Amino acid sequence: MTFSKSSRSVQQSAAWCLFAMLAAVSNIAWGAVGYVHETSGEVRVQRGSAAPTVVKPGDTFDPGVTFQTSGNGNAVIKFEDGQLAKLQPNSLFKVDQYSFNANNPKAGNAALSLLQGAMRFVTGIIGSTSRNNMRMTAGTATIGIRGSDGTVSIDAVSQTVSAAMVHGAIALQTPQGAANVGAGQFSAAPAGQAPAPVAPIAAAPAAVQAVVNAVAAAVLPVNTPVAVQAAANAASAVAAAQSAIAASASATAAAAAAKNAAPAVAAAAAAQAAQASATAAAAQATAATAQVQANTQAQAVVATAFQAGATPAAPPAPPAATVAAQVVAAAAAPVATVATVQAAAAAATQVASTAATVAQTASTQAASAATAATTAATQAATATTPAAAQAAAAAAQTAASAGAAQATAATAQVTVAAAATSTTQASVQATAQAAATQATAQATAATAQVQVAATAATQAATATTPAAAQAAASAANAAASAAGAQAAAATAQATVASVATTQVTQQTATVIQAAQAAAAQASTQAAAATTQSQAATTASTQASTATTAAGAQAAASAAQAAASAAGAQASAAVAQATVAVAQVTGQTAQAVVAQAAAAQATAAAATATQSATQASTAATQAVTAPNAAAAAAAAATAGQAAVGAAASAAQAAAAAPTAAPTVPLPFVAPTAPAPAPTPAAPAPVVVAPPVVVAPPVVIAPTVTPPPILCGGSPC
Repeated sequence: MTFSKSSRSVQQSAAWCLFAMLAAVSNIAWGAVGYVHETSGEVRVQRGSAAPTVVKPGDTFDPGVTFQTSGNGNAVIKFEDGQLAKLQPNSLFKVDQYSFNANNPKAGNAALSLLQGAMRFVTGIIGSTSRNNMRMTAGTATIGIRGSDGTVSIDAVSQTVSAAMVHGAIALQTPQGAANVGAGQFSAAPAGQAPAPVAPIAAAPAAVQAVVNAVAAAVLPVNTPVAVQAAANAASAVAAAQSAIAASASATAAAAAAKNAAPAVAAAAAAQAAQASATAAAAQATAATAQVQANTQAQAVVATAFQAGATPAAPPAPPAATVAAQVVAAAAAPVATVATVQAAAAAATQVASTAATVAQTASTQAASAATAATTAATQAATATTPAAAQAAAAAAQTAASAGAAQATAATAQVTVAAAATSTTQASVQATAQAAATQATAQATAATAQVQVAATAATQAATATTPAAAQAAASAANAAASAAGAQAAAATAQATVASVATTQVTQQTATVIQAAQAAAAQASTQAAAATTQSQAATTASTQASTATTAAGAQAAASAAQAAASAAGAQASAAVAQATVAVAQVTGQTAQAVVAQAAAAQATAAAATATQSATQASTAATQAVTAPNAAAAAAAAATAGQAAVGAAASAAQAAAAAPTAAPTVPLPFVAPTAPAPAPTPAAPAPVVVAPPVVVAPPVVIAPTVTPPPILCGGSPC
């Protein structure tokens, strides 16, 4: 008996030793709290007193680690609750403490420290739900988080801590005092002193502006919660695919160069290129599968957190120059699901075939939107007037909204197609398909605004008068709002398709009806926004062809009023989409609040539209006036109406929720998916965030947004 106990003890000890060795050699942390999403250059991590080790995309980490970036090192890390950190070169960043439980998000807490260098941070669920539980320090300063997207840096020589905000606000505190830094603002706290009074980012030192511009150019993942290990696997797979694509491109170039060499050399190079292409294609398929798995698991985490009372975090605010990359990421979502849809189509259902077509079309149109966004970003960077820059930024935002709408519509169609293979309730299936079809129609309407905005941006850049330039910029703003409204309506319709296929509540019929009503109203608001976009375009044409200064100014006021009205309608559409999502996710209390906000936003939008109509009528009178006095009087009327429309738009925006609940659509996989087809030619792989349409970014026509700065001057 003694020998048996001893033997069992030895076996247990051996097992624990083996477990310890496996844990030591594995780069997968047990119960990890975050993962490395992306790196470039040399990035290391130090765990406790151990020597720093090089990290790569897909590595996970626990509390207590310190990240170190070299002179050329950059890193994007993501926490379980969605918190993001973009580390700049020569930075030290420590995760002092972190815990998050999707079942009890309000109990989450995090303590982070920037010890050296600079970083961009975007809050996740902890920072937006339990702000007092989110603590951050930078040097000797403490950062109070208020649901934020901003940059913090520490001067290597003076140890001055600087903070600049893109979205939300922070409290920059030292023992000597505090400063509340809001969106578009900057403050600095020299060592041992109180923070300086807040000022526009344009007033920040050149070194701080350089950091802000550098981190603003980064394309960050969506800041919703994730299943850490699945997300890490996807990041690792994407990095491997990107490496394989680069190797394939090199091999292809080598084969082309060797084409006229000796036959044996040329044949060997061609064979290597073919092998590299096949390897890249396989890596892309693996990455696509990993991304789908990561998104599916993330959806469950997000849904659990929101049902447990988490507050949605506002998404990162992308600058105009990086909107193109955001659109490419959105375009990757339908591309990744096409293979799954084709597998569902094997069941010979008409709806699956339709979904495959929609997904393919969405991918093409989203790619076109990416091209449009790239063009607009270039225009924004080279603009010579504020109006031209504003118009180009609006055009880029339009393309981003259109791409997101296409991805949402494709996902809705995929969800319906997958459910068609398992559900037997024809009525439920018909309801879901009708909603998915409507979502597709909304996406098409959003896409139509891309060309409208692009044309307006070109007109703003080539306008010969300030009035014509401002009118064109307003037309671009209106198109951006219309596309945002259509994207919000697509989200609302997609939620109807989702609840109809999944039947997630016991009161399915009631939930569907409530969501349908909100989605229908969102579609109505989106249509109204599109009408105002057309009115703004008409007014812009009037401004460019007016023969009198008063007529041109009146037309510019009309375009401004139409843009304000479109923005108000977009706010109302977002509010209605919020109602639909709240209904579907069973957030009854939130739905009641959202319904009240939506009613206020809708009423304000109606008032804004009335003012825009008055401005349009007055502009026509001014342009066709028989004399200067009549033109001036009509122009004054148009200006007053524009002010009224802008005021109502502001009221609508204030009444609408600041951010719609970002709940990804549940995806029901087919029972027997077919193997994914091997693509003929490798394409760049982009990590696709959960397909969620963010609230439209409505650029207020009366306020020029803070410019992207290049060394102290607008780009």
